[in-house]
Parts: sequence; C-alpha cells; structure tokens
Amino acid sequence: MFDWQQRFSKLLWSISGRLLVVMLLTSLLPMGAVVLYNQSESSLMMEDAEIQALKLLAIGKARSLDQLINDVLSDARLVAEDYEIQRFLRDAIDFPSDHTSIQSLLRSVNNLSHTYNDVILLTREGRSIQATDPALIGDDYSQTELWQRGIQENNFVSTVKIKSTIANEPVFVVFQRIRDNNQRLLGAVLLTLRAAAIKDIITYLVPDIRGESFLIDHHGLMLSSTNPNIDLHSLEPLSEPVIRSYFLFVPPQPIPTLSDRSNKRLRDVIFGSNRPGTLAYSENDDRRPDHVLAYAPLARKQAAVVVSVRLQEFLAPLDALAMRGLVSLLFVGGGVIVISLVVAQSITRPIRAIATAARNLKNDRFDASVLTPYTHSQDDMGELAQTFLEMALEVEHRHHQLQQQLSDLKIEIDQEKRKKAVAEITETDYFQTLRDRAHALRQQAKSAPTHPSAAGNDPQSQETPNHES
Repeated sequence: MFDWQQRFSKLLWSISGRLLVVMLLTSLLPMGAVVLYNQSESSLMMEDAEIQALKLLAIGKARSLDQLINDVLSDARLVAEDYEIQRFLRDAIDFPSDHTSIQSLLRSVNNLSHTYNDVILLTREGRSIQATDPALIGDDYSQTELWQRGIQENNFVSTVKIKSTIANEPVFVVFQRIRDNNQRLLGAVLLTLRAAAIKDIITYLVPDIRGESFLIDHHGLMLSSTNPNIDLHSLEPLSEPVIRSYFLFVPPQPIPTLSDRSNKRLRDVIFGSNRPGTLAYSENDDRRPDHVLAYAPLARKQAAVVVSVRLQEFLAPLDALAMRGLVSLLFVGGGVIVISLVVAQSITRPIRAIATAARNLKNDRFDASVLTPYTHSQDDMGELAQTFLEMALEVEHRHHQLQQQLSDLKIEIDQEKRKKAVAEITETDYFQTLRDRAHALRQQAKSAPTHPSAAGNDPQSQETPNHES
C-alpha cells in the first residue's frame, strides 16, 4: 500500500502530472462549467419548446373542432333561413302539404358532410315533423333538455348523447331555432353530428409527440380519446341530473369513472381558465407529477382539447441532450488529457535526457548522443539541452585536463620523494663515514705502486688499510 501511494505521489508530482492537473484545471473545468451552463439553458429552452409544441397541438385541435362546429351551425342556419322550410313549418299544422320535397331538401343537407347522421325538423310545439330517417318522425322533444334550452338560445351544440333513439352511436346534437321575418317561432332544426367525426380530429397526433389526446367536457366526461378504453368515462363521479343529460329518449345508465385519473384539480384548472395552458399532474393523486398536459378550451367553453404526455417521454429529449453534453464533455476531456500528455512528454523527455546526462557526467560516463536529438529544437527546451551539452563537454574537457595535471603532479611528487629519501640517506653519519672511507680507498689506490711484484712482496702494506678500515 505504501509503495502504491509512493508511486502515485511520484507520478502526481512529476512534471507530467502537474502539467496535466494544470491543463485540466485551466481548460476542462471552465469548459465543463460552460457545458453545464449551456446544457441547463438548452434544457430550459427545449422544455419550453416541448411545452409550446404540446400547447400548439391542443390549440390546433380546438380550432379544428371550432371550425367544424361553425360549419355545422352554418348549415343549420341555412336550413332555418330556407323559405320552403319556413313555409312548411308555418303551414304544416293547418294545411298539411307534401313532405317529399322537404325530405329531399333535408337529405341534400345531410349529404353535405359525412359527419352528419340525420337532419330533423321540429314544430313550434317541439314535435318532430320531418326527418331524413322517417323512423324519427313523431318524437316529442318538448320535455327534453334540447328543447328547453333551445327556446332560450338561438343555437347551441348539446352534450354528447351516449345513447338515444335518434342514432345507433354517440352523437352531438346541433340545435337551431327557426323564426320567420316577424321573429315568430316556427320550430327548430336538429343536425346530429357523429362523434366519430370528432374522434378523427382528436386522435391525430404528430409523430414527434408520443402521448394521448382527448376531448373533455365541462362535467369531466371523456367525449373522445386516442385511447378507446377511456372513451365516455368521467374523471369523477357524476350527479344524476348530469348523467340524464347524456341520454335522449332512453333510460340513463351508469357512466364509468376513471379511478386512476380522479383528479378534481385537473377539471377545475382546465375550465377555470379561458386561455390555453399547461399542467403537470399525477394520475394517482400523489405529489410527484408523472404527466405533462396542454389544454385548449373550445370557443363555446363547453369542452376542451387536452394533449397528455408522460413525463418520462416528455423528458426523453432533455435526457438525450444531457447525454450528448456528457459525451461531448468526456470526449473533449479525453482530448485535453491526450494533448496534456503529449505536451508533457515533449517537455519531460529533454528534462529526463538532461537528468540522465547529469548522472552519467557524475559517474564519468558522459555520452553526448543522449542530448544530441534534443539540441536541434528551436524552443526553450532545445536551448536548455544545447547549453547543458556545451557545459557538459566543457566540464568533461576540464576533467581530462585536471586528470592530466594530476598525473604530472604525481610524477613530480614521486621524484621529490625520491630526492628526499636519497637526501635522508646521504645525510646520515653512517653514510658520511662510508663515503669518507670510500674516498680514502680511492686515494690509496691512486698513490700505491703500480708494479705487481712490489705490491705482492709486502704483505703488511696490504693488511694495514684493512686494519684501519
């Protein structure tokens, strides 16, 4: 463990490690902060863009439904203003006339759009007198919500009729009063609008938005939805009078409630505002939202279009943006690390070479080839290597000179030592006595007769020097 820490500390505090840390601190951290800031701002912008896209989709659907309702009301108004229709209603009770032409006219109106189911004429007493389907003639509407509301308003679109005797499918009833030029009530015209026509508008979603869209009325009933399992379900339990309003000429039946969407605040928020908006809510009434929805009320405020997207799917583009930002940061960080290592190596290689050359110079093993590859560089490290090489060569040259001088000085010292040793020997009394004796002998030898016989005949003369010596 200590060895690992020591190695790590050595690596960290090396030039490469310190340069890497400096480059990371001076480049990667500021860049990371900028990336995080830009990512945060981009996330907010994308979130706002996604919310605006949901809102625009809801607004577009609401305006399409408004246009459809206006077209239906316009057709109903044309029927109400038709002279033949007004004369037929005015004279129908007192002077029964041929219904063939009127029925043909109603059928031509019914064929104007595939969204119409039937067209029905009512007398001033609220009884159906003519219809595109003869089976609908004779029904008394005087006690229904349609008639009671119709005599108060000029025209309106009723709530959906889940079941009725006038259609085999859910329909919306458009009511238009018919008055003559003197504003006397002659009757009314009913146009039944297929709920399937509205469903075509509601179920359309752009490919980029993976969610669900539904039309909800002010009572909280799902009139139409991209999910068929929640069609004609209510957000919360409905009262008996409200339930009766969804049925015509048939006994009312229970309307199922969406228990997982029992959010009273949802209906209150949607119909409490006159403008489109957005809302984050939870299906299970917990505190953490799991859906984001955009809503847009219709012009008549009877219903609203809602586009709902799960929060997880809503945040998917933001998560993808965050992931791209993280990948970019890691990629740039990796590039910074690689560049730092390359730059650090370009600096540390000459330094290591100089350190190696210094150790070799210390051990008297200097090799100029270690520094030569780095002296050709034109940067500061090349200048340092060149200067160190010149210094090392000069030191090596002076070292050789010093060695030569030491060798010469050693020879001189040896010679002086020999002279001193000889002087010490020659200056002794014993050496002086020997030298004097040798000198005397040499003198005697020079003064003695040179004839051999004379020298041989006098033995005493030969022994005397030896005795003296």
